Amino acid sequence: MDIDVKGARDVHKSGVVDCNYVLVTTPSIDELRKRLEARGTETEETLNKRVGNAETELKTAEELGIF
Repeated sequence: MDIDVKGARDVHKSGVVDCNYVLVTTPSIDELRKRLEARGTETEETLNKRVGNAETELKTAEELGIF
C-alpha cells in the first residue's frame, strides 16, 4: 500500500493487516525546503504548507513508532 502516516496509523490500529511500515523521508526539513525551492514550482504559501505538513507527519510518525 502507498499511504500517508495517518493511513499507516489506521492500518496498524486495525490489526487486520500484518505488514511492515516504511517511511521515506529527506535527510532534514531544511533539505526538503531546498529541494522544493529548487524545483521552482511552489509559491511561498504552498512551500510553507508542504513543509509544515511534512513536519507534522514526521512528528506523528515518530510518536507512532511503527516505521
